[in-house]
Parts: sequence; C-alpha cells; structure tokens
Amino acid sequence: MQNYNDLLNGVTDGTKDLTINALTANGAASFKGAVTLGDATGDDITHTGALASTIPIKTNNSYDIGSATLGLAGLYLGNVGAGATCKLASASHATTRVYTFPDAGAAANVVLSEGAATINGAKTFGSGIIVGGNATGDSNLGTISSVTNSSYYEGSWSAVFNQGAGVSGSSTTYTINYVRSGKIVTLLFPGITATIGTTAANLDTAASSIPSSLRPVTAALNFLALMVESAVVQATPGRIIINTDGSISIRMTTTSANWTATHTSCGSAATAFTYTIQ
Repeated sequence: MQNYNDLLNGVTDGTKDLTINALTANGAASFKGAVTLGDATGDDITHTGALASTIPIKTNNSYDIGSATLGLAGLYLGNVGAGATCKLASASHATTRVYTFPDAGAAANVVLSEGAATINGAKTFGSGIIVGGNATGDSNLGTISSVTNSSYYEGSWSAVFNQGAGVSGSSTTYTINYVRSGKIVTLLFPGITATIGTTAANLDTAASSIPSSLRPVTAALNFLALMVESAVVQATPGRIIINTDGSISIRMTTTSANWTATHTSCGSAATAFTYTIQ
C-alpha cells in the first residue's frame, strides 16, 4: 500500500511515481509531461467534452487516423453552421464511397463516386479538362464510350501525310482542327499539298492518325473536296476519306486517280466537313 509520504512527494515535487487504479478529477487537469492513454488496443478512450484547440502534429507525414480495416464513419470539415460542410464519409470500406466537396461561394457540390464519377450541376472549368487519352497522343480526349452525347470539346492534332505505300516522296505534316459536340464531329482541314516523288501517288496517313474519339465506327466516310495539282485548282472534285482505323486518304479524283509524278503543290484545298459518329 502506497504511504502518504509517497503520495505527498509525488504530487508536490514529482520524486515518486503514483499508480492509481481509478481517478476522477472534478476540476481542470493539466498533464505537463508525456501522456499515454491506454496500454492495449482493447482499452476504450471516450471523449465526452468538445475539442477546444488545434491538434499539432509532432512529425510531418508520419501518423494516420484509423487503419486499412478500421476507419472513421465520417469526417466533417469547414464551417458546419454556415452550410459549408465538407464531409468525408464511408459506411463500409467494402462499398462505394462518396466524397462531397462544396463549391467556393456556392451551394452546389461536386460528387465523385468510386468507379464512374458523377458531376452534379453545371460547372465552369478555367482550364482544359482531361477526359481520357490513348496511345495516339490525344490526351484531351476519351474513347467514344466514355464521352457522353451531350459533351463538347475542341482541339487539334498533327497528321503526317505520305505518298502511298512503297512510293518514294517526302511526307508532309499538317495541323487539323476539330470540334465535337455529342456525336457530331466537324474537321477543319487546311490546304494539304505535297511534292509528288518519282512515282504517281495519292496522299495518305498511317492508321490511328485521327484521335479515337473522332473516328467513324461502322464504315469509312467519303467527302468531296477541291483538289489542286501544281498549285492549280482542278475542274473536278476529288475525295477525302475518313477511315475507321483512324487513317485519312486524299484522292485526286472520285475514281482515285493519282497525282502526276514530280508535280509540286499537289493535294486538297482548305475544307471542312461534318459527320455523325454512329
């Protein structure tokens, strides 16, 4: 049994350790040294009062709240009484989690769900939006299945035109602009010309030149366009073909005749056309 001298020394000059089975402090209590609450995970720590100070962290980026299998049901942040609450909640770690973030100065929320994401309400984005991307480099586009029919976006890509398979001649690179609104695509072609090599040829790009979100799905699309040869506009139109594999074919005539060998400034005049992705 601890004697009174130990008790007096412990509470006055701190020279003795005190072991107490149960302790109730009816007034304010201050613990000036390191404090350990509980000595096993089975010990319960109950907070009845309310937090009245910040929680400083001793070592940056070193501690967690909860674990991979035990987490808080919800975390409320911000000015709750003013309706600007930020709540992170999860009823179960095995279910879809919903995180709701308030807009700055607005009542609307952006809701991101596990898996497919949902944005509620009209939003204004101050910069570009990355919808998806693929190996062809169209980092601001997604696949057709990931873009809703009401979406709108615009941009451009670089297309390299060659002079037919196995035909000698220099390649040329042009920037093609596009607008997509839902399933409606508009392509804006600049004047695309090249100097034909020693063999008569047409102009083609490699497969996957067109971003995947702009490609026709069921069949190639043919469009009439004015053609030029040696910088002279031809009397009859030719064809520009948008293929399902993402390639572009430019044909001097509707019957696919070639441009004459060694002729300069051969290709299509500037044009634009619109089609629906099926």
